[in-house]
Amino acid sequence: MRTTPESQQALDLEIAKLEQVLAALKRRRNGLSPFSQLPTELICKIFDLSIRCPETDRDLLISIRPERTRLSICHVSLHWRTVALEWPKLWSAIHIRDNTKVEYLDLVRKRAKDLPLSIDFYGKILGYTDGTVLSPGVRHIFQVETERLTSVVLSAPIKVLRSLLPKIKACSNAIQFLKLEAPHSAHGWTPVDVTQMDTFCNFPNLRYLEIANWNTLFIPPASFNPTSLTALELVFRWLPAVPVIHAVFASLRNVAQQLTSLSLGIVLPPHLEDASLDIAGTPPINLSSLETIGVLSNGGRILSEIFSVLCIPSSIRTVAICAQQGASSQDVSLTLHHACANIPSPRFLQIDDEFDPSDGTYEIDVCASKYPPSTPHSNAHNAVMLAFFAPPFPAHRPPGVEPYTFPIPLVNPANWLFSALHHILVTCPFPAPFWKALASVPTLRVIEYQVTKFEDGFYRALDETLASGQVRTFYPSLNAIGITFEGEDLVWDVGYAERLAILLLRKHQGMGPPHFEWIDFKGCSSHMDADTLRLLFSVSKSVCWYRGF
Repeated sequence: MRTTPESQQALDLEIAKLEQVLAALKRRRNGLSPFSQLPTELICKIFDLSIRCPETDRDLLISIRPERTRLSICHVSLHWRTVALEWPKLWSAIHIRDNTKVEYLDLVRKRAKDLPLSIDFYGKILGYTDGTVLSPGVRHIFQVETERLTSVVLSAPIKVLRSLLPKIKACSNAIQFLKLEAPHSAHGWTPVDVTQMDTFCNFPNLRYLEIANWNTLFIPPASFNPTSLTALELVFRWLPAVPVIHAVFASLRNVAQQLTSLSLGIVLPPHLEDASLDIAGTPPINLSSLETIGVLSNGGRILSEIFSVLCIPSSIRTVAICAQQGASSQDVSLTLHHACANIPSPRFLQIDDEFDPSDGTYEIDVCASKYPPSTPHSNAHNAVMLAFFAPPFPAHRPPGVEPYTFPIPLVNPANWLFSALHHILVTCPFPAPFWKALASVPTLRVIEYQVTKFEDGFYRALDETLASGQVRTFYPSLNAIGITFEGEDLVWDVGYAERLAILLLRKHQGMGPPHFEWIDFKGCSSHMDADTLRLLFSVSKSVCWYRGF
């Protein structure tokens, strides 16, 4: 007769056999599920998308744990686990946070096999004691992967970046993509400590370089010469020290011939907005291969200073200029004069507004080009983007700055932006002074604008001009108008069209047949009556009345 332990042992053995059978049955069942029958190529694409970190808020990136995503992938099914473990690309992108274990990084490196590696490190802004305590994972990767580390993103306080800079030199020959970011707190400004300068090392095979908010990083022109560098992005918060900014332009000269993309940003605290970069006399830098350039600053003189040094080729695809709301028209005009010296003045202009609900501010965006964006082959021509953004901190917004801020003196036929203008599209309501200034552009033929209230700016400008008797110089070449009604309870749309037609008749009184080629109304909510329609046809050869959108 069996003893109790022997009986238990026999039962345990039987249970183990049954569990193996059950596991095999579960695997067969999971193998029949739709997600297990997906092609391997599609599964790999899902894996790739699941661990990719989109550009988002930095605090959110800190909380993202891609290693947990990889662990979840490996537990979906045996097939998914097999594909995941045998697909090196899933493991070639290494995401490091303050508490990422070195043992995990070694496992990831092993599974990536021989593929080139990329790392991104997002460290906490607070909590560091000496800059070395909470970044062992990054240091370990720099130490053991000197040959295949091709992409590096480091986002951490300057004292942490400063401690890592000597370590990254071991990988300098392999790195092709490099981003160094010192997070900037929106709660205040930290003055630059010019007594502690950091020296950037050379990365001979670098293709992309981005340095953000590291105002004391000196790029030595004598050693900086990555022959493959095509994209450069530099952002400063605070006025850089004179040696730093001089070194930037000297180093830029070394790579100017091969750069296809350049972005420069200098955001200053309110008391330094009138400061100068002190680069007068710097020889021009010819950027002959440049395709896109973006320059942002809230400094009154900085934009024009930068473009007085940079020579933009006539083949440039996109020029983006960002100035602060309230910038003087003289500063903006001078900036456009320098930046667009080799670009013909635009025939088409689009002005939009963008509202930021987080701080209640508006940004005005201007797109200038030869043809409207929807026109065929429009991408083959130059496009100049001009943006007017709110002050860096809304609490310090200058009094009197309206939500829709555009330097009205800039609307002048003598300025580059308006000297050859044929067609303008405005998707936000502007006041009457804007429309009166625009009326002096002799080449303007087509206006498309948005109406949100019965007494809008364009109507008021036309009415006041007729009353003053200056009608002959008011939009002398205008022959087409497009109106889009925006808002709820648009019971006044027909009334607006009737009043506009009467004003246009008064403007062109005695000039013969209908002066306008077309007048379009979109977003209408009412039915057009016959009398108003006849009135409109007495002004225009073509009239379209679109209800809704």
